[in-house]
Amino acid sequence: VRGDEDHPTNDGETCSRGVRETVDPRGERVTEPLIRRGGTLQPADWDTVLGTVSVRIIEALRKGNDNVAVLGSGQQTNEAAYALGKLARGGFGTRHYDANTTLCMASAVRAYVQAFGSDAPPPTYEDIPDAQTHVIWGANPKIAHPVLYRWIADSTIDDGDLIVVDP
Repeated sequence: VRGDEDHPTNDGETCSRGVRETVDPRGERVTEPLIRRGGTLQPADWDTVLGTVSVRIIEALRKGNDNVAVLGSGQQTNEAAYALGKLARGGFGTRHYDANTTLCMASAVRAYVQAFGSDAPPPTYEDIPDAQTHVIWGANPKIAHPVLYRWIADSTIDDGDLIVVDP
C-alpha cells in the first residue's frame, strides 16, 4: 500500500493506524478464546466459543432482527469495517449497527456543538500550518490521528509552539 503523493491531506503518506495495529498489535490483548462461566472469563477452545456465539445469535435473530446489535471500532481497517457493516445490515438485517463515530466521539461531538455550533472541529487542515501555537488538550493525535499530527508537528518545527495538556 502506498499513498497518493498528489493528495493534499496526506502528501502520499499512509496512516499507520489500523494496519499497524492489526499486523503488529502491542499492549495487553486477548490471545486465546474466552467464554464466560460463573461470571468470569475462562479459556476455551475455538469450537466451543464459536458454537456458543453462533447459537446465541441465531436464537436472538429468531425473535427479531433487531435483537442483535453490532459495534465496530475505529481501529478496524476500512475493509473490515465495510465487511462488518454488510454482515450487520445485510446478513443479520439489524438496524443496530454503530461504530467509532458514536461510541468514541459522542462526547467530543457534543462539545463541538456547544462550543462552536457545529458537530465538527472548526479548523481545516489548511489552517494548521498558519497557526503559531497549537494546543492539544486531553488527546494523543500522534497515536490516534497520525496524519493530522504530522501537520501539527511540521508547523512547529521552525518557530511554532506546541502545548500539550493532559488532564
